[in-house]
Amino acid sequence: MSTILNRLGRHARSRPNHPFCHLFRHGRVDSLTYGGLAQRVGQFAGALRNAGVEAGEVVPLMLETGIDGYAGFLAVMALGAVPTFLPFPSVKQAPDRFWAEHERVFVRLDVRTVVTEAALAPVVAHPLARAGHRVLLLEELAADGQSSPPAWEPGTGGCGGGDGDAVALLQHSSGTTGTKKGVALSHRAILDQADRYALSLGFGAEDRVATWLPLYHDMGLIAAFLMPLVQGATICAMSPFEWVARPSLLLDVIDRHRCTIAWLPNFAFHLTARTTPADRFRDLSCVRAFVNCSEPCTPEAFEAFLGRLAGCGIGEDRLQVCYAMAENVFAAAQTPPGAAARVFTLPDGSRRVSCGPPVPGVEIEIRDEDDRPCPDGEAGEILLRSPFLFSGYHRQPDLTEQRLRDGWYRTGDVGFLCDGELCVTGRRDDRFTVYGRNFHAFDVEALVGGVGGVLPGRCVALPLYNPSLGSNEVAVLVETSGKRPFAELRKDIKEAVQAGLGLMLGSVTEVPSGWVVKTTSGKVSRVENMRKYQDLMKARRNP
Repeated sequence: MSTILNRLGRHARSRPNHPFCHLFRHGRVDSLTYGGLAQRVGQFAGALRNAGVEAGEVVPLMLETGIDGYAGFLAVMALGAVPTFLPFPSVKQAPDRFWAEHERVFVRLDVRTVVTEAALAPVVAHPLARAGHRVLLLEELAADGQSSPPAWEPGTGGCGGGDGDAVALLQHSSGTTGTKKGVALSHRAILDQADRYALSLGFGAEDRVATWLPLYHDMGLIAAFLMPLVQGATICAMSPFEWVARPSLLLDVIDRHRCTIAWLPNFAFHLTARTTPADRFRDLSCVRAFVNCSEPCTPEAFEAFLGRLAGCGIGEDRLQVCYAMAENVFAAAQTPPGAAARVFTLPDGSRRVSCGPPVPGVEIEIRDEDDRPCPDGEAGEILLRSPFLFSGYHRQPDLTEQRLRDGWYRTGDVGFLCDGELCVTGRRDDRFTVYGRNFHAFDVEALVGGVGGVLPGRCVALPLYNPSLGSNEVAVLVETSGKRPFAELRKDIKEAVQAGLGLMLGSVTEVPSGWVVKTTSGKVSRVENMRKYQDLMKARRNP
């Protein structure tokens, strides 16, 4: 059975000079061929072996986007150990909360060794060492690997003698409703998904993927790293931090290197449209697909994106949608490239863009609250079944049994099927009922975020049960620019939600900048924000 390392070896032998990656970082470009990548993987594997890393152990990598990060990840895999990319602390996260959550993850994984790099050592090494974990620096491994015999070479297979059914990696879900969960994925599952998804996109070795996506997120790991690797394509990557500082950087890279495809979350279409200067032309005609993924896709995002980039060589036919999750390796449904994606109008008047038909091999079923199949057009929970479904949550058998039953994975997402296409409307966890009507937090937050004076992406809607009313009310917490009187801003927020959804908010509360808790992939954390809000209300009642 083939493994991910077998595929790398094949490309390194047949096309050693074909570019694997062009990395844009701090104003310069570093490039690496497939032959060069294979050589670095062997060197890093030798250094990791010298450091005592053993087959079967889980090795987290906490790294910035970099060429040696790709090689180090694959080197862990080559030894038969299990790599997993994890985020490092950022200025937008409280350090105590970050380390409290990740230490729970490390304990569950029984981590001995963590790989990081010198630039992050001041914020990463001490907390890890204090918790008893051994810290290896990428730069020291690189130096040791150059003077040691390689532990892997193209054609040797690698993976510690394992086969395609061995666990290749752990992908940690973003934890919107609790502590991150380690999704165990086999080589067989990853290769099967990558081949079938590539077929549905017409994706191959001549494609060039433009990406700023972090590698600890499934979209960055699979769509923008492992699928291109498996297919022998080229990655044009940049730091997420540099992209956030200048979102048009992605467009510059596409224009310069004639990239053909890019995956982006829904908010990135809005952010790009809002921040890209209109007076500079970029030729984007090379792009076959900008793929909207990881959030419910709204037509407003596409409309804003096209409106700002009109005349740059893209049209509706280049804007596509994917429905994906780590538990299915990645893609479950995808709109066909070359045609505009269908738009659905929901009963409440809001609109969603279709996610297209299932990827070959994937079965999708919609079930109601009594676990009965829903008819076409009726919303319910989305269930998946496929030949590349995950092996289970690492060391969490109870959770695995709860979510994976009779071969079906219960996604927790809500949507419907219509004429064979999937439309995702929100999360079951994010859904609340107010006076008998169902609402999704995403819809409320989208309306609140559109009010001038609310910081982009910095609001959260929470359901609060009011016993005197016998129903939920919705509390909204917002971070503001501080440029408008809050009483005026509150009035506009309430009117926007009332007009958009017919929902009267119970309360609108201003919170300090940085208050709203998000996961490492940028999603709102429902559990943590509810806890913080309850603490806030308790403190106000008992000053």
